[in-house]
Amino acid sequence: MMVKFSWMVKKMNKKTFKIALISVIIVAAVVLIFFFIKADKNREDEYLKDYGVNEYIPTYISDQDLVKIYLNDYIYNMRYDINTAYNQLDKKYRDAKFDSIDKFIAYISNIGNKSISLKKYSKTSKKGFIIYKAYDNNDNVFIFKTKGIMQYTVYLDEDTVEVGE
Repeated sequence: MMVKFSWMVKKMNKKTFKIALISVIIVAAVVLIFFFIKADKNREDEYLKDYGVNEYIPTYISDQDLVKIYLNDYIYNMRYDINTAYNQLDKKYRDAKFDSIDKFIAYISNIGNKSISLKKYSKTSKKGFIIYKAYDNNDNVFIFKTKGIMQYTVYLDEDTVEVGE
């Protein structure tokens, strides 16, 4: 075979040989590029078939867990962002109980420094709102009137105004 190939090369002139060589290189490059594109496409398809990445997984949060989230969020604000905690109070309740932020700060000063954990809770519905009453281990009550997840107003007692009005 070598003899035939060398005979063919001898018969070709230099210009034809260069054209044939360039043609072979171009065809080889196109085949390699096609191979790499196809391999990359296969990897992408395999990634998309990994439903653990793209799958919607509904998560259930119990009422107790939700009350803990609200309580922890509000306690955090009481300790580190008093203005936010003050503004999270229900407007009617805030106006009736604390006419200034200084009274609010004085009221919560003994609450915010203690270790607080959820002791018990209750859940009621009233006028389109869900109301959670959270009682902590220090016998404080935190009442959360919710409009949606993490959209709530707070009451710190049950006596100042009627909750949910």
